[in-house]
Amino acid sequence: SYVKYWLNDISQSRSPNTVAAYSLTLRPVIQLIGRLSVGDIQPFHIAALYEELSKKGASAHAVKKVHKTLSSAFSYGIRMRFISINPVTGVSTPSYKPKERLCYDTDQVETFLLGAITLNDRHFTLYFTALQTAMRQGELLGLKWQDVDWGKKKITVRRQLTAWSKGKVTYSPPKSEAGHRTISIEDDLIS
Repeated sequence: SYVKYWLNDISQSRSPNTVAAYSLTLRPVIQLIGRLSVGDIQPFHIAALYEELSKKGASAHAVKKVHKTLSSAFSYGIRMRFISINPVTGVSTPSYKPKERLCYDTDQVETFLLGAITLNDRHFTLYFTALQTAMRQGELLGLKWQDVDWGKKKITVRRQLTAWSKGKVTYSPPKSEAGHRTISIEDDLIS
C-alpha cells in the first residue's frame, strides 16, 4: 500500500520511533480508507475520515495527529508525482485546547525526593538530575560519564536513548541543533 511505501522510504531519514509513531497513528486510517488508491482520495474522504474517527471516540488531539501525519504522507506523494494535490489541505480538524501542564511546586519536589531517599530508590540520582536540569527522559538515559564536566559543573547532551528492545539499546543524536546543548549544574548535584 502507499502508506507502507511512504513509511519505508522515510525510514531512511527518520528515527525508528518516529516511523513507528506514524505507523500507529495511521492504523485506523488504513482500516477506514485503506481500500482507496492514493490518487482517488479526495478532501471529502478526509473530512468523512475525521468525522468517523471522532464518532469512534478519537480525541481532537488524536485527529490532529492523523491530520498532520496524513499531510506529510500526501506531500511526499506530490513530491514523488503520485498525486497532484494534497487532499488534506483545506480540511478542518476538530478544535482542541491543549491541557494545562501541571508542574510540581517546591514542596512536592522535596516530598518526592525525600520519598525516594527514604525508600532507598536506586534511581534517586536520575530523578534529582531530571529535576535540576529539565532534561528529557531519553537524554538522561543517554548520558555517559564523559558528558559530565565536574570541574566546570556542566552536562553536555550528545545523545539520547531511542530504543530498548530485547536487551539491545539504541542511541541517536538529539533531533535538532537545539537538542545539542550544555547545561550548568548546581553543587548539590555534583556532591
